[in-house]
Amino acid sequence: MDGRTVHLLDLPDEILLIILKKLDSVDVLYSLLNVNKRLDQMARSVNNTKFLNFSINNVQLNRFCCEILSQIHQNIVSLTLEIFSMKRILLACEYPNLTAIVLNNFLPDILLQYLTDESPISRLFQQQIRHLTVKCDKEMVINRSFTDVCVRILAICRNLSYLNVHQWLITNHACLSIRDRPPNVCLSSNLHTLSISVDTFDDCLCLLDGRLEQIRSFTVRIYRIRRSTMGNNNQQTTLCNLKEFSLTSYLHTTAYDYRILPLLRRMPNLKTLTFGLNIVRLTVIDGLHLNEELLIHMTYLNKFIFHICTVLPVFEAKYFLTTNDIKKTFLNWKYSSVNCCINHFSDGYSYYHIYSTPFQMIRFKCLSNSCRGQDFLYVTNLWLFDTRPFEHDFFEWLSQACP
Repeated sequence: MDGRTVHLLDLPDEILLIILKKLDSVDVLYSLLNVNKRLDQMARSVNNTKFLNFSINNVQLNRFCCEILSQIHQNIVSLTLEIFSMKRILLACEYPNLTAIVLNNFLPDILLQYLTDESPISRLFQQQIRHLTVKCDKEMVINRSFTDVCVRILAICRNLSYLNVHQWLITNHACLSIRDRPPNVCLSSNLHTLSISVDTFDDCLCLLDGRLEQIRSFTVRIYRIRRSTMGNNNQQTTLCNLKEFSLTSYLHTTAYDYRILPLLRRMPNLKTLTFGLNIVRLTVIDGLHLNEELLIHMTYLNKFIFHICTVLPVFEAKYFLTTNDIKKTFLNWKYSSVNCCINHFSDGYSYYHIYSTPFQMIRFKCLSNSCRGQDFLYVTNLWLFDTRPFEHDFFEWLSQACP
């Protein structure tokens, strides 16, 4: 080799474009815009300026708002924003082609101020935004303010077709609670995809009572599922438009047969079904039950992802099932393969886990010493429970199973 140094500008356009595609668009714009004509053209190309993520420091933000955004604003289709810099970026210039926003570190009271009738940000949301993702990861938020801002979003975003309120469903996060509000809240004639956390099963039913008339994909995380205060839901209308449905709830429920099954039977046209439930019941949920009580009503279903834990009082059990007994009920199963594990605890309860594999849930509740032999690659929240101590070899296995 002759030791010759190759400068960035010595590279052909094809190689430069490959390099730029591997870098963050905001970094490329900040570093290369106005450096020279060739790099400037590449930095401000349509493909490099469509989707911008503004998780940046104040110095970078100042330059973008004062200099850069006005040069590329017509190309921008999607923005990822922090709640505290959202106003400054959105008011820096016009964005004629902006249709999608991802909002990080969501604070409902601040967003609610921006979505008032007089706000120019409100007009942008009302006229242009079709896809909205709201991420609330750490902040303590009360149900009322969270519900207020969700109601406001659906009220003003007339063109909104996709709404994802992404959060962990744990005790310090708020949930949508509309069961005690007028039936004309959360109305939308265009929304076809919704992902949200709700407080109760009644709130879930409210969202499926016809107010979201075009809903086709619904992901709902329910904090608690109890017996209804609104009457039996068995006679409600069939949800013919719904093609994808996901339901998760991590608190134990005794209302599976009375509430959850009747709702699922109203979805005859589902193509994808996902649910994770912890169910207190007098008989075990297995493959036979799922086929005969649920899947027989879903002739179009082609994808079924689940983790069901049946919590069975030991004194109600006539005999203890084995894992082989459970697996035999899935012999003619037409969906993804299934695994199971069983725990009989000295506290008077048996836990029967059945789940599709590979395991795709992000949580596993009541993992015990006996639940081995399976990888849990997507699990980020794990609850360990056993009446026997966890030994070193268990944690060695766990470090490999949940990387």
